Amino acid sequence: MYPFRDDALRVWRAIESFVRAYVWRWYASDEAVADEAFLHAWGATPSLAPTEGGVAGFVAPQDREALSRALTLVVYTASAQHAAVNFPQFPLMSFAPLMSGAGWSDAPGAVDERGGIAAFLPPRPVARQQAELLHLLSSVCHAPLGGFDEGWFDDREVGEMVERFQHELRSLDDEIDRENDARRWPYPYLRPSRVPRSVNI
Repeated sequence: MYPFRDDALRVWRAIESFVRAYVWRWYASDEAVADEAFLHAWGATPSLAPTEGGVAGFVAPQDREALSRALTLVVYTASAQHAAVNFPQFPLMSFAPLMSGAGWSDAPGAVDERGGIAAFLPPRPVARQQAELLHLLSSVCHAPLGGFDEGWFDDREVGEMVERFQHELRSLDDEIDRENDARRWPYPYLRPSRVPRSVNI
């Protein structure tokens, strides 16, 4: 009934499971996280001035659970959340009368004002440029979520985690594909095979 919500929660859980396993692999205790100088430096950056991140209230994670939550949010935002916002742009916004991008004259005083609506919409060349830009933005998808080059991780245990993550994503992809067949309007934007592992543009 709510495709974005349903699909996003499933993708979130898959990312969370992988990230948590990875954090637990590399940090043997909460104390190891609390003592990690690089994490303190990373955690301090987002809370600085707007030019440095400007995420008010963010603090360096002090334990494995907090680190897992923070990293899950980062990975989800750069991958699935970006996909949900980016890839529907052309299908939903390329028809200029529906999403004009801007008003090109004063708002018409009445719906039936002759020429008022047409003047308010972008000129045809601009509408074409808008559609072309949206097509470009909605078309670039490199390296799907969970896709890593050969040798990316040289740790056997992490390699097994990656395989489990990839298997979960493939299963989720099939599940969403089946549900899209039954949905009134398919929502393909959070199928893991169409979600890049990070922002492409």
